[in-house]
Amino acid sequence: TMEVLVKWYGRSYIHNTWHPLTELKDPERYLGTQRVESFVKGYRELKKWQKTAEPEQIESHHIQVEMEREQMVKWCTADRVIAARVRGNVPSGMQFDKKSLDYFVKWKTLP
Repeated sequence: TMEVLVKWYGRSYIHNTWHPLTELKDPERYLGTQRVESFVKGYRELKKWQKTAEPEQIESHHIQVEMEREQMVKWCTADRVIAARVRGNVPSGMQFDKKSLDYFVKWKTLP
């Protein structure tokens, strides 16, 4: 059976847990079950396609996937901070730390 790694909302990554796919199909208990179903459907279609595809087609697909991953890494890299603002109201004379700042960021490779 297929297992899915669950990232729990509001908890750090050390609290991620593996669950059987059949357990996650209960929409009353878990949110996002449709997203998981769509992913599994796409995964199964990919595996079915790979069984009948030529090696060159599979290699081309792997190259395309790798290029998309590299692009996503660039999208998550900040090019520069354009502006910063204090979150909420800080009374005058009070100190604030970096946690109370919001940043407006220009990301790499995005227009």
